[in-house]
Amino acid sequence: MRYRIQETVVQSSRMRTFLETVIFTIFVPCTVAGYIPWRLHDGRPYASSAWILLPAVLLIILGTAIYLHTAFWGFALHGGGTPAPIAPTQKLVVVGLHRYVRNPMYLAYSASSWARPCSLNRATSPSTLSSSG
Repeated sequence: MRYRIQETVVQSSRMRTFLETVIFTIFVPCTVAGYIPWRLHDGRPYASSAWILLPAVLLIILGTAIYLHTAFWGFALHGGGTPAPIAPTQKLVVVGLHRYVRNPMYLAYSASSWARPCSLNRATSPSTLSSSG
């Protein structure tokens, strides 16, 4: 009986952690890496060639995969927490990409940031998107 109660508490805690991670993902990374750059696009034309647009799409897929892997598999499943600073992991995550990189989410954001200049047919750094002109 006691084991079943503990198992139910663990499952409930894990579901709550996954739900908190989903909410954080919707409000922070989706806003910062998706909605805001989309709003800043200002109707500029996308790359006309598929060969130019292909690297952008691949970088977006790579960045999204890294984030989802890190947030859900690393933080929620192994660490028992979320990527949000207000609900950190209960234990240090040293598996997966965290074994090789201190913060894989920076890699994910960098990949999606480099995708924007590629998709806009610009061979410059992501910082050019924030400058006017």
